[in-house]
Amino acid sequence: WNSYIGADFIGSYSFYTLTSPFVWFVCLFPYEYILLGITVALFLKMISAGSFTYIYLRKMGISESTSIIGGLLYSFSSFAISNIGYYHFMEPMIAFPLFLCAIEAFVRKEKFAELYLGLGAFLVAFINYYFMPASLLCGCLYVICRLFSRDIHVSVLRLGFALLLVVLGVLMSSFIILPTLYLMQGNPRVEANTDFWLPNTLERISTLFLPKMLEQSTPMLLGSGWNSNAASLPVIGVFLALLYVKKNNDWIRWLIIISLLFYITPLNGIFSLYTNPAYSRWAYGLSFFLVIASAKFLDGPKRFSLKQM
Repeated sequence: WNSYIGADFIGSYSFYTLTSPFVWFVCLFPYEYILLGITVALFLKMISAGSFTYIYLRKMGISESTSIIGGLLYSFSSFAISNIGYYHFMEPMIAFPLFLCAIEAFVRKEKFAELYLGLGAFLVAFINYYFMPASLLCGCLYVICRLFSRDIHVSVLRLGFALLLVVLGVLMSSFIILPTLYLMQGNPRVEANTDFWLPNTLERISTLFLPKMLEQSTPMLLGSGWNSNAASLPVIGVFLALLYVKKNNDWIRWLIIISLLFYITPLNGIFSLYTNPAYSRWAYGLSFFLVIASAKFLDGPKRFSLKQM
């Protein structure tokens, strides 16, 4: 039970493993097959991230083939690939599309939407508490921009009700979060670190255009190289999303613009509550927003010509 000296089971594992269904799946494998179990679990994580992205995009009216492409762009984004070593980073990526599906159901006033929103908030809090602020703040940013859509009309009272449901969903995870917060007190890794802001900002800009794997093969001239900063999509990077932003003046455009402003300024630290402003571990949210715009562009009836660019 006391797996580390002076620590305990919840304090040691609530962030990394305890709330992950994939970890418990791996525990089903005999010891000599653990590596096989981890490999299978990684496949399942990729499939889950892509499938839930597909569900969201279909909900948004994207065609089936383009939704499949969008799912692949998200599940094999630079954030996912460069953080495979930190295998627990995938769980928040998987939960985020489901959370946005719940938000979308709520603003559309679909049946059982209130239940979905509460469960969605519970999921992002339970699956990995460190990523909870990032997912919730990305969700708030999504709602703010979504309200500018012509097909959505949500009253202030209903928005307040949504906030209450999210709070209740987070409180449902208190049985794991509260003891974890108590055991985190005095941990030196919780202290803020504001050093090297400019080099890390330059690196974040570069990761919008270069897949992280390609960037790692180039000379390291941009700082310390936090590998949780990657936000580009495979092959296309940010290119299709920027084309969509250039062509359309809608809520998705402003969602991308505002997210990028957060990403390349000190406001980036808000998403980790400034525990370490150098990290951009909310980049999965930005990656997902880029996927939405890219899928919309690919699915659009009109295409750009070189003259328009």
